[in-house]
Amino acid sequence: MKSILLCEGETDQIILSYYFINQFAYSYDRVTSDKIKRNAKTGIPYSYIQRKKGRKEDNELVIWEVGGRDILPSALDQVLKQNRLNADRFYERIIVVADKDDGEESADFWSHINEIITKNITKASFAEEDWFKGQLACEFNTTRSVNFLMLNLPAEGNGALETFLLSALQEHGKAEKYIAQRAMAFVDRLAQNREKLENKYLHHRRLRTKAPLAVFFGITSPGRLFTEMNEMLLAVDWKNYKTIQKGFEKLDCFK
Repeated sequence: MKSILLCEGETDQIILSYYFINQFAYSYDRVTSDKIKRNAKTGIPYSYIQRKKGRKEDNELVIWEVGGRDILPSALDQVLKQNRLNADRFYERIIVVADKDDGEESADFWSHINEIITKNITKASFAEEDWFKGQLACEFNTTRSVNFLMLNLPAEGNGALETFLLSALQEHGKAEKYIAQRAMAFVDRLAQNREKLENKYLHHRRLRTKAPLAVFFGITSPGRLFTEMNEMLLAVDWKNYKTIQKGFEKLDCFK
């Protein structure tokens, strides 16, 4: 089975990929990833292909960081068009993971996603936070089923995937909870006092949501401060965090 997960940015891709590595025994497959980018008729750039160890070759997962929240709808449309034309690379499961914004902005975003699905898919009953199925008309008068999952993270409150992970890391102990809370407060004050401090940092909302996690790791893993973020994330024991298990419970079908 071939699956594809669409997310906003590179950090999202790293977090999600290591979740699949740790939870479901997936691993990175550079050869397949490079082959898809090189040979696909309608290529999906920046693909991260993982293949489950000890399983058949066609049990693949693509984690695609599309480059921003606003690009997710058009990226989804591209995947569905590729599904219609390319039977050899047909994604039976399509997942969209997006940051949680305020109510109106979030509603507009998912409405746009629903429009893309409705335009391409029949017999689909759109839902957030749960799997739903639809039928896609493909070449040669064939019809194939596609399973969708639309995830808003964090489930409670606003933020991003980094916010969700930071909330989970607080579960480890009193010190971790204190550091996470102070990291969020520090970044918030820095943003609020931008003019007073002549602050040239964290101008964009996306950067302000990512910064507290970086502050947290800077304190809890100072020896790794100048290493790649993915090394820090690789050290996270995902199964020990209830928040992560609850937020990603709909992905358990990949076990």
